[in-house]
Amino acid sequence: MSRQTRANDWEICGVAQIGGAATVGGGAWFFTMRSREAAIHAHPFIFTGYGLGFGGSIGGAVLPSPIDIVQGAKPNLYTKIRVDMAFSIDDLNCSGGRLSTMGAGFAIGGGVVVVSAFNFSRVMFNSQETYGFTAGVGASAMVVAGIWKAL
Repeated sequence: MSRQTRANDWEICGVAQIGGAATVGGGAWFFTMRSREAAIHAHPFIFTGYGLGFGGSIGGAVLPSPIDIVQGAKPNLYTKIRVDMAFSIDDLNCSGGRLSTMGAGFAIGGGVVVVSAFNFSRVMFNSQETYGFTAGVGASAMVVAGIWKAL
């Protein structure tokens, strides 16, 4: 398949982020996305944006859930997203979006990131929650508007 193949079974994984705000701020969040239908296994994306919030953080290296570790389960670092309308890598590339995040950590942390994406003709996904454990330092809560860019 190709970057133009539209699919409904997308999953997302946060990989790293850096950002901060003292009322107004911004940041960059790195993700990988995958879809069996589109035969995309780990396509990298960056979401950059500006918005409102407080705090700051830098992190990366997504960690498996402690529950997976205790149970000896194979960790799944991806979160399935509800797709409003099938989309492709090319549809998502350079589309607008919104990202809301809240988290904290020192060496190991956790948090939630809520993502949306849209372009002129469609909403691809809206307010999709991704949770996870990460390595990093900081504490922040932000809501930003920005752009998705395929790497």
